[in-house]
Formats: sequence, C-alpha cells, structure tokens
Amino acid sequence: MKQVMKQGTQPQRLMARLSAVFAVLVLAACSMGRTGVMPVMLDLGAAQGDTSFASASAPARPALVLEAVQAAPLLTDTLVIWREAGSSEPHGYQGYRWVATPASLVDQRLRERLSAGGPVLAQDLTGAMPHLQVRLERFEQIYAPETGASQAHVTLSGLWFEAGQAPRQFRFDQVQDVSGTGAVAGVRALALALDRAMQQVDVWLQD
Repeated sequence: MKQVMKQGTQPQRLMARLSAVFAVLVLAACSMGRTGVMPVMLDLGAAQGDTSFASASAPARPALVLEAVQAAPLLTDTLVIWREAGSSEPHGYQGYRWVATPASLVDQRLRERLSAGGPVLAQDLTGAMPHLQVRLERFEQIYAPETGASQAHVTLSGLWFEAGQAPRQFRFDQVQDVSGTGAVAGVRALALALDRAMQQVDVWLQD
C-alpha cells in the first residue's frame, strides 16, 4: 500500500513543477512587456504653405460629399513605410508608427483643406449632391542605395461624380526631397508632398 501511494504522488509532483515553470515564464513575459520600448508616434503636423487653397476673390464652392479616403492595402496599417529605389519590397521603420493609418490621416487633412473653399459633407443629405472619391495610392520614402539620399513620394487619385455629367478622374503625383535621414525627416517631407497634392485636387475641383 505504501509503495502504491508513493507512485501516485509522482504525477502530482511533475504537475506542480510544470505549473511553477509556467508561472515563471508568464511573469517574465509580463516584465518584458512593461519594460519594452514604446514606438514613437508620428503625425503630419501643421499644414505647410497656402492653407486656404482658394483665392479670396473666388466664389465659394458648392457643397460636396467627400467619401472616406481609400488606400492601397499597405497604407491601411500604421507602419511608416520606406523602400530602396528599384525595389518592390516595402519596409517599416522600427520604433516608429503613425498615430493613425495613412488613409485616416489623409482623410482628415483633406476634409480640413477642402472645407476652406466650401462645405464638405460625409454623406449625401439630398440624394443629388456631387461626390468626390479619393484614393491614396502611394505614401512612402524612397532611398537611393548609392548615395543614401531619399525622397518622399505621394500619389492621390480620384473620381468626381455629378448629376447629368460623365464622371471625371484625376491622378496627382508629388515628390519631395528629404532633408536628413530617418523616419522623422521622411514624415516632414511626406507632409509637404501631400499638401501640394491636395492643392492640386482643390484647383482641379474649381475647373
């Protein structure tokens, strides 16, 4: 009887040891989570240049509906993207993130900019308002491997729908030299290129 009881305690001791090891691993993981470095969160900053995007003497633009800005799949994450010239492989800066997806940041900035020229709505209240669809095609920093210099590339495309008229489309590309290296310098250049592309959209809407 005593021998049977001794053998019966073997699995219990093994389970106790495994439980102790598991508890240590959990505590270590929690400790690593608390001491891990949080990423630096980046946004587009204040708008640069002419923020009115419209002549003071120009008549106010009729109200329009700006649908939510769409984006290429790569730009629906918060990674700050860079790549080498000639390469199709994107990279995300380690230790840096956008405060929101590029699509969301561009949506907010474009609404603010276009609102300077007339009302910009998120939905059609009458069923007959003109609609603007915008897609963020490109939003990245490109490095030249030979020199290490880089440029910010931004591409906006879109469609304009208005009752009684054929749809109109646009595509605007902007490139801005990056002053410096790294994510922060690249983001400054992206903001400048984006503001110029948005100005092109505003001028296009006035034609």
